Amino acid sequence: QAPILWNRSVTLAAGAAATLTVQAPPVRSTQGVYQGFIDVTASGSTKAEARIPWWFAVPSSTPTAIALGWRAG
Repeated sequence: QAPILWNRSVTLAAGAAATLTVQAPPVRSTQGVYQGFIDVTASGSTKAEARIPWWFAVPSSTPTAIALGWRAG
């Protein structure tokens, strides 16, 4: 599942800035690693001006391995 963008489109004047809110998907996602990009594209363009990477992991409730370390003596 991808992050949720609160605003899919924002119109800005030259030199202006805006804050966009991005929310992680619901935690009920299936365990695993999820990643991708949010592309920022100018109006009327098909080329991304910026690519913002995103990554998150949903852990398993069951460990696949447990490592124990100790020192003798």
